[in-house]
Amino acid sequence: MKTCITILILLVAASVQGQMGIGTTTPTSTLDIRGSLALNYRAFTASNTAASTDNTLMFTGTAAATLTLPDAATCTGREYIIKKYKYNTFRACSYYCNNISSNNR
Repeated sequence: MKTCITILILLVAASVQGQMGIGTTTPTSTLDIRGSLALNYRAFTASNTAASTDNTLMFTGTAAATLTLPDAATCTGREYIIKKYKYNTFRACSYYCNNISSNNR
């Protein structure tokens, strides 16, 4: 319940000001976070499906696997960061649901 009230207060403040700051009283963007941000992380070892609660997905398996992403039309604005761990190295890419593109890193 406390979380719902906090979210409601933040939404009302954002609609009045047009900008919301966390850790700042002078936000310079629509959402301005001055501090760290924690997002959901999940590791998987076999074929899997990205959930709406996922953000960073780390493949740690040794055999080929498929990660099924949602239809981009159903999750506008959502971003997934997908990483592959192999022999102490990482490969990463981002999947943006708003413009159906990916960015390899």
